[in-house]
Amino acid sequence: MAYPQVALAQDPNPVYSSGSGETAIPGKNKGLNLGFELDFASQYVWRGIALSQGPVLQPSLWTTYRGFTFSIWGNFVLNDEPNQGQLNEVDFTLGYGRRSRHFFFNALMYFYLFPHQDVPATGEGSAVFGFEWASVRVYTNQNSDFIANPGSYFGIFGVSYEKKFHPKLTMKTTAELGWANGSFNQANFGVSKFAANLIDWELEFQWKLRSPFYLRPYLEVDVLLDSELRRSVAHPNIVSGGLGVGFQF
Repeated sequence: MAYPQVALAQDPNPVYSSGSGETAIPGKNKGLNLGFELDFASQYVWRGIALSQGPVLQPSLWTTYRGFTFSIWGNFVLNDEPNQGQLNEVDFTLGYGRRSRHFFFNALMYFYLFPHQDVPATGEGSAVFGFEWASVRVYTNQNSDFIANPGSYFGIFGVSYEKKFHPKLTMKTTAELGWANGSFNQANFGVSKFAANLIDWELEFQWKLRSPFYLRPYLEVDVLLDSELRRSVAHPNIVSGGLGVGFQF
């Protein structure tokens, strides 16, 4: 049985931002960009923790302009479980990013609300640093809670590779190592220790339909590494996937 969560939050959709860092990269287009996506996911998984027993619907809306980002993301429960038929999480993201040649930096503020749940609202600050060369990105993402559980920390190191098979079809694969301090692990696993928490791997494709619409099927594998963390949850290894349908211009 998983321990109660006190600082739960979905890492926003990779189309517009990132909890996983590598996608939180300032765009080369500094003009106004708008986007919307409706993501059907087989399960809501956050940093290796299953936050739903079954499928969810996750709408997101975002805009970027001259390095600034604003987004809204939600989680709607579809499965026969608590909060079925309800929007049980709404996240807001504010960010600003810069790039210089092959290097990039992004600072983000996440604010998390949990309607229909006995979970306090909270927020995280995030700093992303990375290097991009051709189709490869190497990055690190440092996250710290500053409201519900001040000092709770989660870090990520990741590598991603992107390949365009066709003008309308792009593939991206990402591998990440995540670690956390005792405050984060106590709040989310009931284990008060610093640990290398998980390895995460994701494969996604983006198929551009008639502009500006696209499809984004994806597969994700999350494996908890630390033995104490693994014993504290019902499912230490999670395979999930989904399909995003959206537009951006």
